[in-house]
Amino acid sequence: MNRDGRKLIGRPGLAGAGEAVATVYDLENGGSTRLTSHGSDVVSVALDSTGTIAVTGDRHGNLRVGPATGEEPQILTVDDVPAYTVAVSPDGRWVAAGYRDGTIKLWPMPDLSKPPFHELPRAQLVARLEALTNLRVVPDPDDPGGYVVAAAAPFPGWETVPSW
Repeated sequence: MNRDGRKLIGRPGLAGAGEAVATVYDLENGGSTRLTSHGSDVVSVALDSTGTIAVTGDRHGNLRVGPATGEEPQILTVDDVPAYTVAVSPDGRWVAAGYRDGTIKLWPMPDLSKPPFHELPRAQLVARLEALTNLRVVPDPDDPGGYVVAAAAPFPGWETVPSW
């Protein structure tokens, strides 16, 4: 539930039983919004204190952060371990997730005014990825038609620190 008690997020159904889509309930007006953009395997849910940002974790380890109105969310990570709990810091600056293996991960809140990373046009996505690492997929000299991941050059660090 958000801070003023007007919005609540939930996930109908029992764990492992059928579709599990997060739903935001407007307790003041009686409406609800199914967050189908967050997938149908949701196991954990949270709202920020304002009730405008929804965070979900699913049984495949995907963590999504997006508008509580259902637009396409940002994907912060993909693991193979279920994200059993998620939370937003009271100041809205951090997102946390607890995983089945006991790991806890913490991220800065993504900028939801920007398009999700996974929806960028190909050229922008490639440029963004290249700016984040010195690794490249290149032809494998030992396997015609194959590819390997290799360092293009020693990683010099970021000229501009990436913002998420």
